[in-house]
Amino acid sequence: SGNQGIAATMPLLAFAHGDGCKRDRLIKAVALSHLITAYITTHVGYLSPLCGAILKAGVGAACGIVYYMGGDHQKISTVIKLMIGSLGGVLCDGAEPSCALKVAVAGKVAASFAYMALHGVDIGPDNGIVGETAEETVKNLATIGKSMSSVDNTIIDIINNKLSLIYND
Repeated sequence: SGNQGIAATMPLLAFAHGDGCKRDRLIKAVALSHLITAYITTHVGYLSPLCGAILKAGVGAACGIVYYMGGDHQKISTVIKLMIGSLGGVLCDGAEPSCALKVAVAGKVAASFAYMALHGVDIGPDNGIVGETAEETVKNLATIGKSMSSVDNTIIDIINNKLSLIYND
């Protein structure tokens, strides 16, 4: 989606702008962000009750920021686990204004968690859906997303009920 593209890219551009913009590093960081976003999408799906702006693109942005700041594979793996372990339950409600707000949250949290990962903050596999690896954590998130099919229907029912109140008044 456009919002996911914004969430995967703009936090990196803002971060690089404030850092003097190391252009070659930024290009690689943006590519990594989109690759991580696509990787999570292959597991969670294109449409999901889970917020893609935060749980796909926000995670991608966090990885890109870690890379831009000189982080290695381990720090990138750590930031994936931090993001998913902390924000794994954020729902997509399909509403544009709240989605835009979630994009803003994704950027802020991505930068914060990138700093945390680079400074040794980690989340262990004994915490909720976090696995031993980033890959296992993504698969756990996907399992949760796939088990939430009734959530989509519930959100649609809520929206339809609100619309019927608006148009019947």
